[in-house]
Amino acid sequence: MNKQEQRAKAMETFIRFTPDAINDDYKLNEQQLKNEWKKVMNYDCNENKGSFVGNKILYHYQFSNLSKTNRQNKKSFFETLEDDAAYNALWEQTKKRARAGTVQKRLFQAHQINNGSIAFFKTSCAMYLYKKYNAKSVLDFTAGWGGRGIAAVAHDIKYTGIDTNTSLRDAYEKMFEKYDNVKMIWKSCLDVDLSELDFDFVLTSPPYIDLEVYENMTRFETKENFYKNFMIPMIERCRKYCKGYVAINIAPNMYKDLTENFGYDKCSIVEDLKEHKQGKTPDNIYIWNNKS
Repeated sequence: MNKQEQRAKAMETFIRFTPDAINDDYKLNEQQLKNEWKKVMNYDCNENKGSFVGNKILYHYQFSNLSKTNRQNKKSFFETLEDDAAYNALWEQTKKRARAGTVQKRLFQAHQINNGSIAFFKTSCAMYLYKKYNAKSVLDFTAGWGGRGIAAVAHDIKYTGIDTNTSLRDAYEKMFEKYDNVKMIWKSCLDVDLSELDFDFVLTSPPYIDLEVYENMTRFETKENFYKNFMIPMIERCRKYCKGYVAINIAPNMYKDLTENFGYDKCSIVEDLKEHKQGKTPDNIYIWNNKS
């Protein structure tokens, strides 16, 4: 029996997995978790190689929250698991694809293929950027899942994350309980006085307007509201108080909107995010240099 046949056989008997059962499949035991942290600490970040190092840590702590994120107004993975018809359809689609991994992980992979991937910002990319730009104190005003915080731990530098999604608080507290260089502020970044923070590098990956809708997130509804009342004011405030570089991860079409349609200053440096997009337009990191 070849691998494809083995994968098909594993799904011959229908199983109704609960969200908790799938979340458990992404959990690591204590030794596995230590090993993953060790991989991060020992990772060579002199080049941006697009490594997924750190992702297993993020899945361990954040999968339950990730599963509740909606993309393009489609059902979240959590909602699909709770819906009889949607679950049955997903099971059949997963069986046909016969991808590698446990059945639980294959179900999630099939959902990502169907509805679009909700991806982590790579820890390896953040590590590369922190090292290249000699970051000592990082501000991340849309902190998200925690990969940029893990990178700060690896470099032993100060990290201040800001996010409105208080559902992530418990995961953050557990993920960084041993590290006192990571601080989180659970409120809108628009309500935080950046003049009271000390930072020489900004690295963040804001929502792509309303492409992905996270728990406890206020929807922007229109491009104009996103750029005029959120993106431009935040970049401007970061540039005012940052002692070094302001690096923002957005899609090229968003950067074009920002600088051409809404007239904001063009950046001085562009870094490739090194995502695995299978031929699609890659995302970039646009950097304004406050040192020049």
